[in-house]
Amino acid sequence: MVTEDSNYQSVDYHFRAANYLTVAQLFLRENVLLKRKLNLEDLKPVILGHWGACPAINFLYAHFCRYIRITGSSNYLILGSGHAAPALLANLYLERSFREIYPDLDYGIKGLYNFISGFGLDPRLQTEVSSALPGVTNTGGELGLALACAVGSILNNPKRTAFCIIGDGEFEAGVTIPSLLCREFLTPKKDGFLILAINLNQYKMGSRSLLSAWSNKRIESFFSSFGLRPFFCELSHNQCGKTFTSIAKIHKDWINGIDARIPVIILKNQKGVTGPKEIDGEKFVGTHRSHKIGRLKYPTAGHVQIIEQWLKSYKPEGLFQNNGFPAKEIENNLPKKNLRIGRRLEMDLKKQKKPFTADKKALIRLFKKEAERLGSSVSPMTIISNAINHLRERNKTFIVFSPDEAESNRLNMVVEKNGIRGNPDWESSVPIRCEGGIIEILNENCCHGLLQGYNQTGRDGIYITYEAFAPITASPISQYYKFLKISNSCGWRTQAPSLKYILTSSGWRNTYTHQNPDLLNTLLAKTDNLVDVYFPSDANQALACFTEMFTKKNSIQVLVVGKTNFKILRSIEQAYKDVQRGFWTKSYWSKNKSNKKFYIIAIGDYMVKEAMDACNELIRQRKNLYIKIIIPVCSKIFYKESLKMIFNKKDSPKNVIVVCTGYINIFRGLFGGVYDTKNWKFLGYSDGFSLDQNASALELNEVNKENLIKYI
Repeated sequence: MVTEDSNYQSVDYHFRAANYLTVAQLFLRENVLLKRKLNLEDLKPVILGHWGACPAINFLYAHFCRYIRITGSSNYLILGSGHAAPALLANLYLERSFREIYPDLDYGIKGLYNFISGFGLDPRLQTEVSSALPGVTNTGGELGLALACAVGSILNNPKRTAFCIIGDGEFEAGVTIPSLLCREFLTPKKDGFLILAINLNQYKMGSRSLLSAWSNKRIESFFSSFGLRPFFCELSHNQCGKTFTSIAKIHKDWINGIDARIPVIILKNQKGVTGPKEIDGEKFVGTHRSHKIGRLKYPTAGHVQIIEQWLKSYKPEGLFQNNGFPAKEIENNLPKKNLRIGRRLEMDLKKQKKPFTADKKALIRLFKKEAERLGSSVSPMTIISNAINHLRERNKTFIVFSPDEAESNRLNMVVEKNGIRGNPDWESSVPIRCEGGIIEILNENCCHGLLQGYNQTGRDGIYITYEAFAPITASPISQYYKFLKISNSCGWRTQAPSLKYILTSSGWRNTYTHQNPDLLNTLLAKTDNLVDVYFPSDANQALACFTEMFTKKNSIQVLVVGKTNFKILRSIEQAYKDVQRGFWTKSYWSKNKSNKKFYIIAIGDYMVKEAMDACNELIRQRKNLYIKIIIPVCSKIFYKESLKMIFNKKDSPKNVIVVCTGYINIFRGLFGGVYDTKNWKFLGYSDGFSLDQNASALELNEVNKENLIKYI
């Protein structure tokens, strides 16, 4: 149980009130302050949500508030335990962060009733942490990204502190432990301060957590080896208060430029602590059963007394006034309004000046010198590398996130001019700078998490990776897409920069294991304005697409482009128009005017090159031939209404070949939603393989010019 101390009375009030609200959200639909004896009709018929991680999070949140109140620091909370939404909701309610955005959930009897009874039913009060809540930068669901997001939130953000709470179950998730290495990217005084907390409550959903089997000595050695300083703590206000006093000293050193080990609080507690010891004869607290609510999911008359005693154990009569407002003691623990955790993020986003990158005309002027003349041959990634250097000249906080592929992806000039971010004391054959323009960590999910945290706190960056390894982040992207869907439905949320990816080192010029366009399936399946995928044909179009990516907010922007040299097909002026239109066309005629019509829809730079080479040869070889190449540049053209535009009134959508840079089924589905495609020929990547090392991927997947000629 919790150890009390008179010096922490307001913290304890806060803690008990948060626990009461957490349990009340789970169970109550009426009688929310227990003004009368509880009965079965007061309970929700089906109990949604999770309990086990919540009490420890309520404990930490109450102490975080005290820490902020005493130190005056400005903070973000990154909560890894997505299941702990009832705890986060309870604390956001107590600190009155709903007042401006959801006035019907404000203090008072009515607001308290709406808040408690609406949990799990009201879309704002979901059972998982969601972007409908203020201050949230990552959602519940998939575990593991919290720490990377937390580090991203304080990069180049020296006046902010990130509190990151991770469960001992989440500690086992794929990206958590590699994220500990991200500490190497943080520099005192130049970056913000990180406080990590591990909720070591011994159990995951179905079994014992692995970390809980370790001795304190082993845990200490582990975290110390990553450059962190462990603080072991139990549910004791006095002990936790002293821990935060020590952390405040480390924080002060950090602000003054003194390097220090990042603090990590190891909060040892029983899962579901403060709940019933037993339910229906089964042990509850300190077991995996308390992850959710055990046998109370469908409450019966026999459960009413258990739930009532549970709620009353927090002494609610002293926690809330008759008008439903929290007791004054709770308010005494809260920081000033502008420092409260639920308000800080939104305030930061609103205060930020309009970034240079949001001004499309300014970007066009800036990049104009990089445009190439028609007919020349150049790598799109060379042009983009130059453009990034221009951006960095204007905005030193712009960062490239790269999974150890910068030079391979033709970012040499960015490396040479801006350096790799790290400790300049490291001996290295490449330039290392504490404010380097590229963050390289050989972990795709870490790169995504860092960028997500960076974007959601208002800064701008881009993730550049091999096309083949981009699918590693398909799941985080899908989770972020859900984050944006909810976020964009909330009128109060200030929009953040878009999440930008570049997929390069295409599989068409790579070894078999480095051929995987799978991420396109994930992206193109989301046919709405939250996702844009760009398929430039040359370096000028790549530059125009790159520019367009910066004009979008609260969205996912992905550029798919090769790094080899391509002939410049479009002037820079044409390229910008192509991006706005979504596609462009090129027609080929034989000399004889009585022409048989064919159409090639070519998607992706290599496909455009093969299609044009095929057309040039066909026109030389044959008479009576007309071929029109339709070249999509942006995925917005695949929306049903837009897709109807690619053929004009004189066109007849027959004799159509679609040659695409990814797997054919996703494109077959997109076109099939508008046109009768049963007689169309679809060509694309099909995992073609040969032991002949001289065979090209284009040939093996039948998308080369010779194969296109065969079908016309």
